[in-house]
Amino acid sequence: MLKTRETRVEERKEEKRSEKRDRILRAAEAIFLDKGFHAASMNEIAEAANVSTPHLYNFYASKAALALAVQLKMGQETFDALKTAMSAGEKNPSCQSIFDSRRSSLMLTILTECTRNPEIKEKIKENGARLRKRAASRRTTRKGSTAFSA
Repeated sequence: MLKTRETRVEERKEEKRSEKRDRILRAAEAIFLDKGFHAASMNEIAEAANVSTPHLYNFYASKAALALAVQLKMGQETFDALKTAMSAGEKNPSCQSIFDSRRSSLMLTILTECTRNPEIKEKIKENGARLRKRAASRRTTRKGSTAFSA
């Protein structure tokens, strides 16, 4: 199927948006790790991501929303690493990222914020439920046993 010029332009715009979103999430993760959630500022994150602060707010309405996106990204990466390792049937280096102490520290920081911010607490519960649902839908059976369970 041939794509129209408009379709290609829209796809390229979305690709650029996705690249910016990834840069923002990487920058936020690094700054949250280095400074903690409360000491980190949206200005610092925008600067590290090479976007303006107002442009950052086009992607994430608040620092809490950005922290939730980082948490969701980390949860997805953990899920993907476990899925890859389990499908390999042996030790897999992709699992090493799951146990990285800096990532664990950031996850604890975000989870600690749940005690102060009910919005974050609710979103983390939703993210966890979404990941459990995905895990349950991707269960695979090997020789009659469940290879992956939530």
